[in-house]
Amino acid sequence: MGNESILARIVRQCRERGVEPIVVTHKLEIAQATDAVCHIPTRNGLTVETFLSSPWGERTIVLLGDVVYSKTVMNRIFNCRENIRVFGNEYEIYAISFMDKVSAYVRIAIANAGVHASRGGPGTLRKFYQAYCGIDLDSDGMEGIVLDRVCYIQDYTMDVDTPRDYKNLLNKVVKGGLLDDCSD
Repeated sequence: MGNESILARIVRQCRERGVEPIVVTHKLEIAQATDAVCHIPTRNGLTVETFLSSPWGERTIVLLGDVVYSKTVMNRIFNCRENIRVFGNEYEIYAISFMDKVSAYVRIAIANAGVHASRGGPGTLRKFYQAYCGIDLDSDGMEGIVLDRVCYIQDYTMDVDTPRDYKNLLNKVVKGGLLDDCSD
């Protein structure tokens, strides 16, 4: 994005907000591509396993490494002081911010999402949040029941999962002049 990788952009955005990030990855090439501290999770087959085996602090912010965050969204995430807040939309969860005082509940919800995944369900942050909110994990009812609790993101922030997603993002954001905090 601009003159930096998506991961380098996230690391820079964290540092600009006074936070030294910990990059959690099980891929050596990703760890070698950043100057940030890296953590190799003991379990990493599913997103919820990686989440559970990552370091947490008094306040933990989980940013997904394949998301391009706008400056506005990063400010909203880093300025959040609620016990727990999820950032995303009806399709994706982009980030989670939570305080240590709710970490026991977070761990229980992650474990429940992991059990659901071991039975064939997806081990995603979305399922974690459904479990946290007490929603049946076999349903896809997050939108109607929980979405009002999600800090809804409506700008160019997006998950980049495929080459097509990346191309769309480049066309819409970079060529469209929307990128609000790229380094030169």
